[in-house]
Amino acid sequence: MRATFVIVVILIAEGNIFAESCNINWQGKEEAIIIFQDLADQPSLCDSAAAVRSLNDVIIGLQGKGYLLSAFAYERDSSAVIITCYLGEPYRWARLDPGNVPQILFSKSSILKSDLVDQVFSVKKFSKLIRDVVINSENSGFPFASVRLDSIYIEGAEVSAQLRYEAGPRITFDSLLLPENIRTKRKWLESYLGIKQGVLFSQKLIDNIADNIGKLSFLDLSEPPSVTFQNKEATIAINIVEKKVSTIDGIVGFLPNEEESGSLLVTGQIDLSLHNLFKSGKRLGIKWQSLKARSQLLDIAYFHPNLFSSAVNFEGNFNLLKEDTLFLTRKTSLNLSYQTNQNSLKIFSQFISSGLLGTGSLNDITTLPETVDLNTNYYGVGYAYSKLDRIFAPKNGLFIQTEIAVGSKEIERNSDIPDQLYDDIDLSSVQYSFEVLLGSYLRLGNNLVFHSTIEGGTVINDQLFLNDLYRIGGLNSLRGFNENFFFAENYINGTIEAQFHFQEYSYLFAFYDQAYLHYDLSISSFEDYPFGVGLGLSLFTGTGSVNLVYALGKSNEQPLSLNLSKFHFGYVARF
Repeated sequence: MRATFVIVVILIAEGNIFAESCNINWQGKEEAIIIFQDLADQPSLCDSAAAVRSLNDVIIGLQGKGYLLSAFAYERDSSAVIITCYLGEPYRWARLDPGNVPQILFSKSSILKSDLVDQVFSVKKFSKLIRDVVINSENSGFPFASVRLDSIYIEGAEVSAQLRYEAGPRITFDSLLLPENIRTKRKWLESYLGIKQGVLFSQKLIDNIADNIGKLSFLDLSEPPSVTFQNKEATIAINIVEKKVSTIDGIVGFLPNEEESGSLLVTGQIDLSLHNLFKSGKRLGIKWQSLKARSQLLDIAYFHPNLFSSAVNFEGNFNLLKEDTLFLTRKTSLNLSYQTNQNSLKIFSQFISSGLLGTGSLNDITTLPETVDLNTNYYGVGYAYSKLDRIFAPKNGLFIQTEIAVGSKEIERNSDIPDQLYDDIDLSSVQYSFEVLLGSYLRLGNNLVFHSTIEGGTVINDQLFLNDLYRIGGLNSLRGFNENFFFAENYINGTIEAQFHFQEYSYLFAFYDQAYLHYDLSISSFEDYPFGVGLGLSLFTGTGSVNLVYALGKSNEQPLSLNLSKFHFGYVARF
């Protein structure tokens, strides 16, 4: 027989009558009474309004289990409550024919066809199937698609039906509408967002616009995007504003001069960061440091998004580290990354060349020194996840970064070192490295933010030297110590920081850094638990920001002393 069914729920109540206790009289078949009593919120049944809400929730749950005709009647007078409940037979799917729904849309659903054949009639599963088909259509160029049941046939408690799919017009993207004063190239932004002329319409791309714009430091979305349809084309209007985020940062530091007692060593740092180069999202960063005598650091990084108008990003890095008169290390890194929403995957290669300095005094040594000439070529993969409420001075969210790499290491013989000292070591070997960083921001009130991070790394090889190891210490890792103060084969560094935000991007903070550092070389070993504490200020001025940090550090090599405190001052100009 062909039929439609109507679920009738009779609600008879005399208003909200509150009482501490009442007599409840259940009526109906025993099976129905047991189920209703088990699922209902018993304490609420004496309150008419609360009882109806609770019993309606029971009905919804029963319908999800196939009891489509389940119902109840609620009556109360001054002395008693009467609840009449009806369960009915559980309905089952006898057959659901996909009808004219394209197989590719049906197959993308998380609900399988077998879930709706010879199974309990689940309204939840059926609704999920319909919703999946419609969403997949919206993301495949058919935003006006609809699905309905057709040819419904009910025999006893078994339901058979066929799906009827109406695709609607096929829609493609036309173009992005941007404010006239925006200098960022439209073509690059279309490539970044995936919204290109002629590409099939996708609601998912529209929904991701806010998140994707939020990841760009130089753009802000001032209101949600709007979509208009005309001539089977969709035009996306995005109201964005450009921000000044390119920075130049100069820091002057005053440190105790370890070579001349009682005097100070003036150190310096220049940090240049250029964003949205050529108005196409590219970035260039240059960092130079000279934070102790005869030592220098140079970092150059270039980021090229949407390589050849694809979803792949390219990044190149060059790092040069001159460590006093010990060694000079050069690192070149190349990586390709693919980003989706908050997730990013990358593959990378890193080429390290490290050579000894001042080797004239090594002719008479009897063991290899702690540093040698070496070349290491790493190849690895990385993963990153970031969900922060904003890029600058975030107040809520978390982030994860991790990298794992394997490399071939070659130790080169140095002509100033006796050749026989290399006989007992393997000049060619495999080396591994692993790094991870976890961080979070938790907003505790209107102005108070709790920030925490934990990071760690390890480098694995049977023959490690100082110029193989990580460098820890300084303003961006373990505060209270000179930059790159420590060497580490294995390290863990945790930070807790309380921030008081008194303006949108300005805040005071107090911090505590705690680290574990270790290495075990052939001729020396090291283990320490250094920590740093201090206060700081980040003051946003509109055209830039002032950063002040005062820190004290303690380790086995450095006592906790005001005479060894570190004071960092910097002004970051934005343009």
